[in-house]
Amino acid sequence: MTRGKGTWRPYRRRVDPDEDLTTHQPGQGLGTMAKWAQVTDPDEPPKPNSYAKGILGEQDVAARLDPLTRTGWRVLHSVMVNESGGDIDHVLIGPPGVFTINTKNHPGGRVDIKSDAIWVGRYRKDYAEHALAEAAQATNRLRFASGLNVTVIPTIIILTGPEGRLTIKSRPPGVMVIGGDEVPTAFEQMRPFYSAADVDRLHECLRYARSWFPKVQPVDLPAPRRPPDRHRELPHVP
Repeated sequence: MTRGKGTWRPYRRRVDPDEDLTTHQPGQGLGTMAKWAQVTDPDEPPKPNSYAKGILGEQDVAARLDPLTRTGWRVLHSVMVNESGGDIDHVLIGPPGVFTINTKNHPGGRVDIKSDAIWVGRYRKDYAEHALAEAAQATNRLRFASGLNVTVIPTIIILTGPEGRLTIKSRPPGVMVIGGDEVPTAFEQMRPFYSAADVDRLHECLRYARSWFPKVQPVDLPAPRRPPDRHRELPHVP
């Protein structure tokens, strides 16, 4: 989950380059900030703050992605990208490509997706801009680590729960936006591009922390072979 400017992070930790990211749990990066407020009615569950909602959302999406791992896909959770604790919620690797997934959990909320903006209720959110920045960073890291000409697809998965509403009128340019109910079907329906050996190689390149913290300048590689708008093959979310 990309943090906005000025977001306070309560910790800073040294990066172990040999850390295996496959051991990370969904929502791990938010654990120290999650809190559940006690309520006066003993029959009501404690109310989560925004960070706790984030953890619940990431755990929900991880469970939805899990069936893909039984058919040759690979997934990493809570991929730390800076020493201040900023992370990418999920990195999904499969035959159609590599996806950086940003989970947005708005239980009971009204979310409207338009080409120029994403609205949660009356508030405009910069989710698409953050997703594009995450994917650009991951593309640079993956190209350097693997030597392959890969472009990562920025993806936003929005959860609204049974009482919420998600309306997608048009998707932001260059960003794949789907609802939680579309996972994992939306990914399964995409046309394959990489072989099983390619998927394993990409996963091996990204599974260790060293791949996310190279002390290099962005690499300048030619355009990828994969058409840039393949995410538009996804079915429209009603």
